[in-house]
Amino acid sequence: MSSKYERELRDILMGDVETIETISKTMDERSTEAYRTCIDKPFLIMRGAGSLGIDLFATRKDVFFAIEEKSYSNRMYFSDQKRLKEQHQVFEEYAEEIGLPYIYGFRKKGKSGEKWAVFRSQKSKIGRVIGDETKLPLIPQTTHDSRYLSYDEGLPLSRFIEILRGVLDEYE
Repeated sequence: MSSKYERELRDILMGDVETIETISKTMDERSTEAYRTCIDKPFLIMRGAGSLGIDLFATRKDVFFAIEEKSYSNRMYFSDQKRLKEQHQVFEEYAEEIGLPYIYGFRKKGKSGEKWAVFRSQKSKIGRVIGDETKLPLIPQTTHDSRYLSYDEGLPLSRFIEILRGVLDEYE
């Protein structure tokens, strides 16, 4: 069963009006407008499955990428849970073996305003999708090589949507 946050992310990208209007009530106008572009130009979202599987697959026109959703009230350390480390390793292998473009969507619980940020890993091929990997921050790591997700170090989802909108407008 998917989490309520996974469903929220899915609904944003699929352009669900009710979800976008509800979540954007405390967001600034630029972020809200970016989310609203998904209403007119939604992504097709498919759910993945399996305990080490990918949560969502998103596609629109020639753009395709996988999304792993995580939510936490503060920083989430991969080293805190064996399953997270294993899952990340599996994604890295997919990226390397089949060129899978994927991101982590991180939702900060209890935050007002924009709640979602996105990250890429070292081996994700997301640069092929967005044209420049440097636009999307890497998953941060500590000095002891422990990876973690922290909202403040990610790219807000609205900015990611703006980047994708620019890429997708080239196809039209």
